[in-house]
Amino acid sequence: ENADLVALQFEERDLIAEFGATYQNYRRRVPMLVPRLFGRRQTDDRRTVGAPR
Repeated sequence: ENADLVALQFEERDLIAEFGATYQNYRRRVPMLVPRLFGRRQTDDRRTVGAPR
């Protein structure tokens, strides 16, 4: 429903205001509404084996 999409926009704004770049990086990695069907996108923030999380 349209009201839900509007609410999501406000929630996104609040989360960005509270968590900043950490949340924006999370948004780049995680789909908002529909899961990816073909796995995770390759990003520049890939971790190496044994790297701290």
